[in-house]
Amino acid sequence: MFLRVLAVLYILPTEEDQNRERECLFRILEDLVVWENSNNEEVLNKARAVILKSTNNDPPALLDPFAGGGAIPLEAQRLGLEAHAHDLNPVAVMINKAMIEIPPRFAGDTYSTGKTDCSALTKDGFPQDTVRIVSANCHDLKIENFRFEK
Repeated sequence: MFLRVLAVLYILPTEEDQNRERECLFRILEDLVVWENSNNEEVLNKARAVILKSTNNDPPALLDPFAGGGAIPLEAQRLGLEAHAHDLNPVAVMINKAMIEIPPRFAGDTYSTGKTDCSALTKDGFPQDTVRIVSANCHDLKIENFRFEK
């Protein structure tokens, strides 16, 4: 019995180990909340790695039953989690669809409105009538002078 207790105590992390892990997690959170790091793949990959490690490479889906503007599902999606958002307000539902469901469908695509005058370029060097969706990450979404035409 005594040997079993010693074996269990040897396996359990010490308070010092727990504090070190906690500080590491706090540093990752501190890096994530800096606006300039919103598209920093190094910071996002660190967070994703910690999530995968803590869930044995099987992260659960996230459900936000009162999603409102969709900030929580959007951030979960940025970190590689499957995100589901619900709300009773139809305006909130449309905002969530626009932020969470639609951009991943068009990641990497380029669309044109059909205008022929491309003399004016954006600061990125793209024609004013072009929509370029860089990635599924909504912070990278670039929509400039786009209008739907039939």
